[in-house]
Amino acid sequence: MAAAAISGLMNRLQTPDIRVSLVKSGHHSRGFSGVAGNLVATGAKHKPPGHSKGSRRRGPGLTLAEPALGGGRGALPARLPQSGLPGVAADFGVHDVGRPPAPHPARGLLEAVAKRSAATVQTAASIAPGAATSAQAAASASAALWVDPPPADARAPVPIPAGWSHVGGVLQALMDFIAATAKRPQPVLALGASLCALGALMGRKYRTETNARSNLYIVGIAESGAGKNHSRVVINEVMRHAGLGMLLGGNKIASGAGFLNALQRQPSILFQIDEFGMFLAAAADRRRSPRYLTEILDLMTELYTTAGSTYFGIEYASSNATLAHRPINQPCACVYGTTTPLHFWRALQATNVADGSLARFLILRSACDFPDPNPSFGLIEPPQRLLEALRTMAYGGLEQPTMAQLASAPEVDPQPRTVVASAQAKARFAALEAELLAQLRRSSGSGYTSILARIEENAQKLALIRAVSNDARTPRIEAADALWGIDLARHCAEQTIREVSERVSENETESMHKRALKLLREAGSAGMSRTEFCRKTQFMDLRQRSALLIALQDSEQLVMECRPGARRPTVWLRYAGEAAER
Repeated sequence: MAAAAISGLMNRLQTPDIRVSLVKSGHHSRGFSGVAGNLVATGAKHKPPGHSKGSRRRGPGLTLAEPALGGGRGALPARLPQSGLPGVAADFGVHDVGRPPAPHPARGLLEAVAKRSAATVQTAASIAPGAATSAQAAASASAALWVDPPPADARAPVPIPAGWSHVGGVLQALMDFIAATAKRPQPVLALGASLCALGALMGRKYRTETNARSNLYIVGIAESGAGKNHSRVVINEVMRHAGLGMLLGGNKIASGAGFLNALQRQPSILFQIDEFGMFLAAAADRRRSPRYLTEILDLMTELYTTAGSTYFGIEYASSNATLAHRPINQPCACVYGTTTPLHFWRALQATNVADGSLARFLILRSACDFPDPNPSFGLIEPPQRLLEALRTMAYGGLEQPTMAQLASAPEVDPQPRTVVASAQAKARFAALEAELLAQLRRSSGSGYTSILARIEENAQKLALIRAVSNDARTPRIEAADALWGIDLARHCAEQTIREVSERVSENETESMHKRALKLLREAGSAGMSRTEFCRKTQFMDLRQRSALLIALQDSEQLVMECRPGARRPTVWLRYAGEAAER
């Protein structure tokens, strides 16, 4: 009867990764290939091959013989619907797995992100600063941007687009100086620090025809001991030597009121924050952190889009003069934070993705955490030519600052210079807008639309900084500037989406699922043994691990295989995405 019941049940279990094996037991024998577990009739007179004391009874009907698969105690139990098999139940509940789950709305978006490669922007490497002024070169570069060849290894992090360091002007000089004085050069982090520094210098002095400003929020990510601090130290010294120290904000922000006070004192300001992940963990935790801390992230989110208008502040009940209502005309707050990947991604929550606060940040991951040491590193002595170029940018392209610039009053209208874009540059931004609109419509409901919607704005900010860096007196956004900004902004957005999909979660259960999936992806097409998986997931107990494997099978994200071993068969786990490519 048991064999007949299982035979009928097999018609219901048609998912490709969940199969059941009935092992010979006396006169009860049916041949089924299986990976989930060995089912043995308890009424049989003889024990099946491989049966040991590890097998446990599940009621009067059947017994799960886990050691026969080499899993030992804690091996994944077979899961069967209750219909037709009374007394059979897995440890963690029984339900029908015959119907595959509906795809998540973000599945298509994540697959598109995973298929993108650094090869899509190889054309940018051949475009020197100012060389892509012709329509033919710009059109060729744009055509290469949207090609989507599958990467050789989808699990490997996509590198920063080719040509990212070919920027020229003051930006190039500042990046080179940071790298030349570093013991462990981190050029990607030098780019992030330099962009924020120049953004603060240009604040309230330059704008695009679409009223985009130079305020940026950038996070530089590298492992501890990689040399993250050096870029911030050099920026501080360069600003001090250039006589522009008033643009530097504090090393930490203690409250939202303190953040506003700093902007009222200096409407264009640069904050360089170390251990930004720890700061963000407190500012983003609305359940446990006090209001004055969470208010910081709220203000940063709002001020990012208020740089082209007037911010009217917060009304307090107190009559204290320091808390009085003071509008800030065209505030420009630039934030550069450095942190480790573990602290940063653990600090974020799903709400930060939904409310758009994360979308304001450009995430730059170091290409190499521990590069070869620089034998010529030494004292930080900025060259005079670099200091003069920085002053020219800070004065809006003039030799001397105007009275309005010297006043730095929040109520004063700074009347910034409008930087025009060439026809080729406008065409690149128009193509980007059309591409993003289609992608936003396809990604509706995925949770990542807030990140996609900020790509164009960030690209225009980056192009503006690059253009002014090359010519502060008569700046003009060329096609090369537009393409460079588009490449970098899109790279940061795709990297953020990929990391969010793997790391950011709403609760502990989702967090464990994402950590487990990351381990399986990193194992590649070869997969890993269940023993190795258990060792790497000791943050779960037996019940959590078994329930997780069941859920991953139900969602068709996991393939389990029984492979022959030296002494007994072994259970191997493989990420389903890799299986589909084989």
